[in-house]
This record gives sequence, C-alpha cells and structure tokens, in this order.
Amino acid sequence: MVPGLTFGNAVLCMKSEVHARLEIKQRGVGRLALGAHCKTPNQGVQGDMRWASFESREAVSKIEFEDRLRQMDGEQWARKVFSYLYMRSIDTKWRQRTRKLRGKFLGYSEDTEEQVSVKKKVKATERDRWLEGMQTKTALESYRLNKTVIAKESIYDNSRGSSLLFEARTDVLRTRTYRAKYQEMDTVCTACGEEDETAEHLIIYCKGLHPMPTEDNINLIKSLGLRNSEGKVDFKTVEITKQRLSEWWQKAREN
Repeated sequence: MVPGLTFGNAVLCMKSEVHARLEIKQRGVGRLALGAHCKTPNQGVQGDMRWASFESREAVSKIEFEDRLRQMDGEQWARKVFSYLYMRSIDTKWRQRTRKLRGKFLGYSEDTEEQVSVKKKVKATERDRWLEGMQTKTALESYRLNKTVIAKESIYDNSRGSSLLFEARTDVLRTRTYRAKYQEMDTVCTACGEEDETAEHLIIYCKGLHPMPTEDNINLIKSLGLRNSEGKVDFKTVEITKQRLSEWWQKAREN
C-alpha cells in the first residue's frame, strides 16, 4: 500500500486534506494490527510499529530530489528548468512544499552535510517530535521514560494477550478504574474481587489470575516488555503478562 501511495513523492504535491487523511488511515491500520482500541495514543502506535509518517517520507523524497537538481550539470534539462524557476522567482507549489518540509525537518539551510544523509536527519527530527508529543500525555509517562526510540517490538503475536499488552504499555487498558473515568461503575477487580482493578494489579498482584509472577519478576516495567538499562526485554515475563491479561479479559467478558 505505502509504495503506491508514495509514488512520485519527489515531484507531486497533494492537498493538505489528503496528507492528513493518509496519516489518520495509517494510524488506524497500526491500531488494527496491534488489536488496540481507538483511544490508544498515536505515539504508542508509531513507537511500537516503527512506521515513518507520510510527511517524513515526502520530506526525504523532495529534499533529496532538490539536492540532486542542484548538483546536476547546467546543460541538463531538469537543471535548466530548476534554475529558471529560481531566477524568475516563480514560487510553484512544489517549491513552497519543499521549502516548508526542509524548514520543518532540516532547518532552512539549503545545503545538507554530506556525512549525514537527508534520511537520517529527517528520521532524527521525527524522533524528536515523537518524544515531544509524549511529553503532554500523562498516560505515556512510563512508556516515554522507558522507550526513547521508534523501533518495532517483537513482543506482539496477534493474540488477545498481545493486544491487551499494548494497551497496558500505553496505559489505556480497559480496566474498571480506566472505564470509571468515563462512566459510573464499580472499580473492584473482576478476577479476585479484592482490590481496585488497575493494570498494575492485574499484571502483578491479582491472585485470581495465573500464572503468578515470580518474586524476582514483580516489576511492572519488565512485565510490560519495556527495555531495561541494557536495552533488553524479558520475553518470559512478557509471556506471563499476556496470559494473565488474556485470562482477565475472558473473565471480564463473562461478568
């Protein structure tokens, strides 16, 4: 799908409404792939799927194309047209769009350093914007503190437990305490009937769910599959989390 939608990115200029629609649709497909509900934060989808935005893809294509035009021999037709537009100050839609993208992702300098590719610079800017976007979302506090790069995660397997794990990672797991924010309801845990039903309770402490985490794995960050200081994931602990959340979901549906 993406190659078809981005064909001709270097020279074509789409309407802003089309760009916005593409971004929304891509995030929707990401949520579908992860099995998440519509209130899942965009940054969580992007962070765990490692999908570049359509805008960043367009930026790479247009900026690299403009740089190639600048380096062409003056006798080449494409270079002649390019020079003519600048000499005549003809501000086409393509020039406006490329200038905007260059300013947004690289700053307004028309020269790019040879040792750092346009793609790497755009990727770095997109990461900075991704991190900045998480700053204002309290639900992503743990996620933001423990995930600092946009990278695909190998902890998902298209199962119910996998979908619930993603919701828990981004703090939008549909527990009773979460749903109580939007409607009046009892917050006591469905599985054990003893404590408030929170993601942390279900993943670590609830005695009505199995298997129970071992004493050395009573750590929410580890259980959510977020990386430790060495950048590693405890996959065995993550599997326990999936099983517990899957069992909770089944019990919640029965009540």
